[in-house]
Amino acid sequence: MASLHNTIFIIFSIVVALSHLSLASKVHIVGESGGWDAGTTDYAKWASSKTFNVGDTLVFKYLPSIHNVMQVTQKDFESCNPPAKAIATYTSGKDTVILKTSGDFYFICSAPGHCDAGQKVHVKVGQGSAPAMSPMSSSSSSSTPPPTSSSSAPSMSKSPSEPISKSPSGSPSVNVISAKAPSPSSGAMAVAPSKALLYTLSMAILAMLFVVNVHH
Repeated sequence: MASLHNTIFIIFSIVVALSHLSLASKVHIVGESGGWDAGTTDYAKWASSKTFNVGDTLVFKYLPSIHNVMQVTQKDFESCNPPAKAIATYTSGKDTVILKTSGDFYFICSAPGHCDAGQKVHVKVGQGSAPAMSPMSSSSSSSTPPPTSSSSAPSMSKSPSEPISKSPSGSPSVNVISAKAPSPSSGAMAVAPSKALLYTLSMAILAMLFVVNVHH
């Protein structure tokens, strides 16, 4: 009987671990195969087809001699007016941005005419994130502070009249992650939590039924 209890406990622990992995954060390649470019991708459509949660990562891939990435306010996003001092500016050509808080994030290319040509994206981040799971608790609540629009980064932005710098070695802002991000072709690495969780629980139930039948 003790052996049966130990077996069930081991199976339950495996279910908890797999469930935690199924809720892992995702890496989103902005524009996917089209990358970050002017006039090639409908970024509004791309963003609407994704679900962004706290802890997810955005990856912008582009030619640094032609484009850049500037995080701006909603007002500057809608007017396509690159500000003198953006929230953050990225110029490496392969920038990673971790979505640390829930809320709305706005990104544009500040090269003349590029934002007007559609090179801009609005990302709405929900509060869903991977919960800390344990055998005694299957769910947990977490509160995420609202995004602060007043945060500032070292000024790397260009005024509308200035040309874009052709140097790929831009100074990263506080949001840029130094570690090299994965580059999945699908644009999102993690499995959809609901499907993976259902599959995991189904397999665990079948395994426990098999163990019970064997011991009886």
